[in-house]
Order: sequence, then C-alpha cells, then structure tokens
Amino acid sequence: TITLSAVASAGNSDNVCAGNSYSITTATASNYSAISWTTSGTGSFNPTNTLTPTYTPSAADITAGNVTLTLTATGNSPCGDAISSMILTINPSPTTGPINHW
Repeated sequence: TITLSAVASAGNSDNVCAGNSYSITTATASNYSAISWTTSGTGSFNPTNTLTPTYTPSAADITAGNVTLTLTATGNSPCGDAISSMILTINPSPTTGPINHW
C-alpha cells in the first residue's frame, strides 16, 4: 500500500488592522487526517480544525506587531505531518491629533 505524504500551505503572509480579526482564506492541504492551527502569539483561532479559521489577535499580539500562524496537516499513517507557517502583521490603529478650529 502506498500512502501519499501530507502537504500543507498556510498561505501568503498578510496584514490586518489592530482591533480586527483575520480570516484565513488561502490555506491549502491534502492527504491529511486532521488539521490544526497554532500561533506564536496569544490570540485565538475559531475554529482551530479547519483550513479557513478566523484568527483574533490578542492585546499582546497587537503590541508585538506580528505573529506567526502555523498550519499542521496530520499525515495519514505511516506518513509524517506537514507544517507550514505565515506571518500576520498587525498594523496599529490610526490616531488623530487634536482638532484645531481656527
């Protein structure tokens, strides 16, 4: 029996504005038995076991300015897992100075 190796791509690195969630839409995977996402930050995925979750950055993620989002496609036995990562840059919210009325 020949079992195909798992393949995973987390997608291209991207940007999101602080205070917004990020929908992952370009991730792909094949030949896997399960999908999971992890982050280098402390934000959260909803749900974690799909190719297209939504990531909500935490306050610490926003302060850091970016996080690494990692997709793991669990390989079918006896094959190993496939792992792929992307960088999500979190742009600060714009601030305005005082408004002067002359």
